[in-house]
Amino acid sequence: MASASTEPAPTEFRLLQLQSDSVEVQHAKVGKRTCVQTLEALAVSPGDLARLATALAPLRKLDGCTQNDRMFVALGKTDKRLRGIELETAPGEMIRVLEKSATDAGAPELVAEKVSLPTSHKRFATAFVVLTDVPAAVATAGLDGSLVEALDEAIGSRHDVPAPARGSVFRVLADATLVAGTFDRWDEVIAFEYRPRADAAPLRLYHSRGKHGWFDPKGHQPVRARWRMPLAFPRITSRFNPKRLHPILKVVMPHNGCDFAAPPGTPVYAIGPGVVTFRGDAGPSGNLVQIAHEGGIESGYAHLSRFAPGVVSGTHVEARTLVGYIGTTGRSTGPHLHLAVKRHGVFVDPLSLKMDAFRVVPPSERGGFATRKLEADLALDAIPLPKVELPVLAPAPSPSASASNVADGEPGAEGEEDEPPHH
Repeated sequence: MASASTEPAPTEFRLLQLQSDSVEVQHAKVGKRTCVQTLEALAVSPGDLARLATALAPLRKLDGCTQNDRMFVALGKTDKRLRGIELETAPGEMIRVLEKSATDAGAPELVAEKVSLPTSHKRFATAFVVLTDVPAAVATAGLDGSLVEALDEAIGSRHDVPAPARGSVFRVLADATLVAGTFDRWDEVIAFEYRPRADAAPLRLYHSRGKHGWFDPKGHQPVRARWRMPLAFPRITSRFNPKRLHPILKVVMPHNGCDFAAPPGTPVYAIGPGVVTFRGDAGPSGNLVQIAHEGGIESGYAHLSRFAPGVVSGTHVEARTLVGYIGTTGRSTGPHLHLAVKRHGVFVDPLSLKMDAFRVVPPSERGGFATRKLEADLALDAIPLPKVELPVLAPAPSPSASASNVADGEPGAEGEEDEPPHH
């Protein structure tokens, strides 16, 4: 059912306000997927898709999305029933669908309406310290989590600086759009300062107004290598180790890959372009995706909770194509991704796939870049540096329990498992 009412909706209401102990709200950008594929990726059931299509019919077709549209979905945590969606076609312009009343069959009716909310813009100039990982630090600072992707894109391109760890400090300058007075999206992360440690020399990166990405103070930018990390700001818990003591079987068994710990449901991306050669249950490796790349390279993504829609055997993917979500399927002791890489059939360290090069700010943009950099530097300098007070971690396990599993200075490994089979 659709509402044709012209009465303005309460400006303070957004679907995120349905978040509670019994309802979970998730969101995703449609991108190269269809509306239906996006909703399926957000765990909307076939029955609720049918209810939703009926509710939307007077206003639009269910599968009429564009790549810049965003979906917000509210599902019951226990029954997984759809409580509502927002399809945002532009800041403040959306179609909202909510449950209104019960039908004879017992399922509440979904009612759709077009909603226009007032928009405004705000500049954020803030700082935060990493106590566990970057996503947690961003959330603790009260910033929207989509900031993590921008920071990961910028820092992940620079192999000359260490990855963020406990004690890393950020100062960030960013512009955002507000809808009805609440955060809606980042318009642009203008610049940020990154200190790998509180006492380390800072690195500042500046975003180009064009499509050229991030540049350092000298106007240099590493050219993206062919290979990408499978997660945003990955946290390594076990590295490639041919002599690893298996944590479950307690025998010497090669660890032919790299383990990345992350919460269940974290997106997992292809490390490079290629063709999917396997997608399915792989026994000890759980839900597994394997991709064949040029040059005799093959990558495997194990223990996924579920697969991304449309990623099936024979599918061509690009670097950073979504392939699935973090899980703990198969022989696994916790939620994580096991990434394995083969070159001509032989396992190699996934972290060895690196290539460096640099480009510079185009001559036609150097004047604008210099002015923009000066303004950003003044704003970053004005942000007080936060005091770094790291919590004391629990003592590490005894060497006999995890001697071969400690990576990146963390006490013990999470989510060790058997190696993915070769298909």
